[in-house]
Amino acid sequence: MTEKGRWYERHAWCVFFGFGVPFVVYGVYLFLLPHSQPNHWNWLTTDPQVVRYIADHFQWSGALATGFGFFALVTSVMAFRRAHIWAWYVFSPTLEVVAVYIVSASVC
Repeated sequence: MTEKGRWYERHAWCVFFGFGVPFVVYGVYLFLLPHSQPNHWNWLTTDPQVVRYIADHFQWSGALATGFGFFALVTSVMAFRRAHIWAWYVFSPTLEVVAVYIVSASVC
């Protein structure tokens, strides 16, 4: 890593690292919720298939969020910190996809 550039250019990777940590924590929470509280969704319906569907949706959403979080952590530490240009081209579309996913999940 070179010492050229302003302080915010050298430490911009911390922003992306900061985005990755909450995604990992939230993803692990979503993934483990159906295992730690298997009857959590019984108040919604008495149909066990619907409860299983909701639990599966939480697990897959947790796996997706955890995977994106690890991707953000690794990319920020390995590529952004070393100022690789390709990281911006890879990470920008990924952020847009995740933003659309979060907005669509909150609306639906």
